Parts: sequence; structure tokens; C-alpha cells
Amino acid sequence: MRTGITGAIRYHITRASLRRLMASILRGGLKIYRKRKNRFRDRINKIVKKFIDICVSENVTEIVCGDLRGIRNKCRKENGSKKKNKIINNFWSHRYIVERLKTTAENHGIKVKIIDKSDTSSICPNLRSILV
Repeated sequence: MRTGITGAIRYHITRASLRRLMASILRGGLKIYRKRKNRFRDRINKIVKKFIDICVSENVTEIVCGDLRGIRNKCRKENGSKKKNKIINNFWSHRYIVERLKTTAENHGIKVKIIDKSDTSSICPNLRSILV
């Protein structure tokens, strides 16, 4: 015969085991997230290092980057595909990339300049005239 006390104890035991299960799931999820973040940062660091090595070998004195703040707000479902939205929101870390680029470039004596990206592709870099 079941009593109210046994039911209450069973409820707390199941609730405690559910908490332990959720905690282990969260720990595993955090571990996967941490691994993905470390892999991403490692690859970015290698790409930036290779890029800066090429710039040094070509005697580049200044690197110009477009300012991409607000790109997540501009890429919504109505403005682009689901894939583009997923890539920008899950794998895009523009600030980290630019900071790594700035740090590595300054260590090699190269200046990094951030400019507004609007209307940059309509001006010819060699002739400084507007393209039609």
C-alpha cells in the first residue's frame, strides 16, 4: 500500500537523479563547446600568422579591414538564406579575428586600419576613381 511519505520520497529521489543527469549533460555540452571554440581559435591563429608572414615577405606596411559591426542584425531570415544566417550567428567571430590580426601585425610593425565598409567596392584602389 502506498503512502504519501513514500510518494514524496520517490519524487525527491527522481528529482535529484534528474538534476544529476541534467548536470552531466550540461558538462558534456560545455566540453563540446569548449573544444569547438579552441579548434576555431587555433585555426584562426594559424591563418592570421600565415597571412602576416605573407604580408611581411611582400613588405606590406598597412592592412585595411572593413568594420563589420552589426552584421548579425543585418542578416535575418528575410535578408538571406538559413545557411548564411547559421554561419554568421554560430561561427562568426569578427572581433576575435580583427584583434588577433591587429596584435600579430603590430608585433611585425604593420599598421591595421579599420574603415567603414560602405561604398568601398565602388572606388578603384589604383586610380582612386568611382567605378561605373
